[in-house]
Amino acid sequence: MNSINSQRLEYLKNIARELRIAPLYERFFELLNSGEIEKANTSAQELVIDLLEYVKTSRLDNRTAKALKALELHNPGASIDNILWNIGRTGISKHEMVELNTCNWIRSRRSIIMV
Repeated sequence: MNSINSQRLEYLKNIARELRIAPLYERFFELLNSGEIEKANTSAQELVIDLLEYVKTSRLDNRTAKALKALELHNPGASIDNILWNIGRTGISKHEMVELNTCNWIRSRRSIIMV
C-alpha cells in the first residue's frame, strides 16, 4: 500500500472516529484487506449500504451487551435449552417449559407467577 493510500486510510479512520462511526472504518479496512472490494463487482451504493448496515448492527450489539451487563445476570448465557431435566426436578415439566417459551400465554393475555 502506498503512502497516499495510507494517508487516506488514516484520514478516513480519524473522520470515522470523530463522527462516532468507527465500525464503518473497521468494516471498510476489513473489506479492503480481504480484497473483497476488488473481487466482488460491487457498486459504490452497495458498498455504502454494507458499511452502514455494519455500523447499525455494531451499535445494536453494543446496546444489547450494555443492557445485559446492566442486568447483572448470574449466568447471561443461560437458556431453556441448557436446563438439565434428568436431575429430579419437580414442579414443572420440560414440556410445560417449552410451551411457556413459545410465549402464547402472553399473546392470550394470561399471567404467570414463577418462584
